[in-house]
Amino acid sequence: MKRSVALAIVLVAVGSCTPAADAPSSPRSAPVVQASAAPVAETSPAPVAPTGPSRVVWRFAQTLLLPPDPNVYANVLLDVEPLDGGGWVVVQDRSPVRRLPTRGPSGGPFTPRRGSLMRLDPSGAIVARQQDVQTFAPTHVVLFERSGVVVAEGAGTRGLDLQTLDTLWSSDAECVAVVDRCYAYYPAVLPPGGPVEEREPRSFTVFRRYPHVQVGQLTTPMILSDWNLAIARSLAPDRSFEFFPLDPTAPITLPWIGRLRQAKSILLLSADRVVVSYEGWGNGRLPKSELIDIPTGDVVASFDDWLPVFANQSVVYLQGATPLQVLDPRDAALGPGLPTLPVYVSLEKGIIVVRLGNGGAAVLRREAAYGSEYAVPVTKIAEGFCPSIDFARVQLADGTADCASLAGAAGARRILVSIGRETDTDAFEITRISVDEAARRLTLGVRIGEAHSNGAAQRAPTQVIELPAALRGSWLVALEPEPGTPGALGFSTAFALDLR
Repeated sequence: MKRSVALAIVLVAVGSCTPAADAPSSPRSAPVVQASAAPVAETSPAPVAPTGPSRVVWRFAQTLLLPPDPNVYANVLLDVEPLDGGGWVVVQDRSPVRRLPTRGPSGGPFTPRRGSLMRLDPSGAIVARQQDVQTFAPTHVVLFERSGVVVAEGAGTRGLDLQTLDTLWSSDAECVAVVDRCYAYYPAVLPPGGPVEEREPRSFTVFRRYPHVQVGQLTTPMILSDWNLAIARSLAPDRSFEFFPLDPTAPITLPWIGRLRQAKSILLLSADRVVVSYEGWGNGRLPKSELIDIPTGDVVASFDDWLPVFANQSVVYLQGATPLQVLDPRDAALGPGLPTLPVYVSLEKGIIVVRLGNGGAAVLRREAAYGSEYAVPVTKIAEGFCPSIDFARVQLADGTADCASLAGAAGARRILVSIGRETDTDAFEITRISVDEAARRLTLGVRIGEAHSNGAAQRAPTQVIELPAALRGSWLVALEPEPGTPGALGFSTAFALDLR
């Protein structure tokens, strides 16, 4: 979903954090032009021969900021926004951290995310960087492309010029984007609530003030300007939300506002779709939720047995029974199944961006294509233990992997697959290899052995397998635990490989 519409108050949200690497600043006088390290360029595979009806695929199109060394966790992206004319605005975490499970009471000290803003050209090369990286560390961006502005939010907010990433203004306010206007609010940590102001993004000039629209601590207002409506979580203990007319001299015009006032949770997905629950938590079950068409109030779909929204600071989308299944917000139809958690989702634009297991991201684009998935044999060359590999990883077995015990198994057409030390088991098997040439995706089915305890493994079981010679070019490779071990490898289980 587009995050340009208010991110709202979420009772059904789940979150995910991934951290990233530092990058040196460039002089203000000359924007940087730098290719992504070890890029996997826009893929141009040989055309797949028509073999049946056309189908919709989400094709692996390119990578963004792929780390140059697959043995190092780097270039992790906290937020991504595509530009209409091509290119990207990204926030890269400067301090990537992943920790293995611990038997102790905590996973170690909390490390706050500290990002750095960059603009990339369509190929993924860096063409501009944020300059004041020592004084401002954003984690999230709101894009106003027609105004040529990026609003970056972290500990404070900055408006930056889209082309140069020079700072235009700074503020303590945060921004809800509705078309070309920023509805600014102050997310105070402590009461009382603060007012909302409508501002022009480039100059941050105030157009209108709404002193009667009060936003409470650590919450985000929802703005439905077409219906003269702002919604904020209520400060009163006996109500869930407050509903304010933006123009207090005129009525709220949303036809079904009476029903909406009864909601226990509300999440705005887009300008014409909202997810609402009229039930609270309790009785050991999930509250029923409804996907509703905003103009009419019609119920598009109901959800009784799962939370239908994935939401964190970077992305909001309608999800299926798991966060890796995206639903179409227009009719709740099944959309793409993702190999790992996304950092950007827009079915309207036909673009999804997913994080990769050792950093960087992969871009998926919706296309019509021929060809169906097929299986290839699993050819195991060697297996052993690689205790230097902490987390699940797939990389070329070309002699560069951080695994001395399997160095002798290196060779052409071979890849190294490890489940790392995150799961306390000494065994796994690759049960299948599924090939989707149209989508440029390889899926490796993995059966994981029984865990020994509740802590991290020590030896990181690893295998080297050989792929058929026909599989050439750039591929998105996903590890998929077999049924019975869902989530056993976490969510950082997609990798980009260039097979020669």
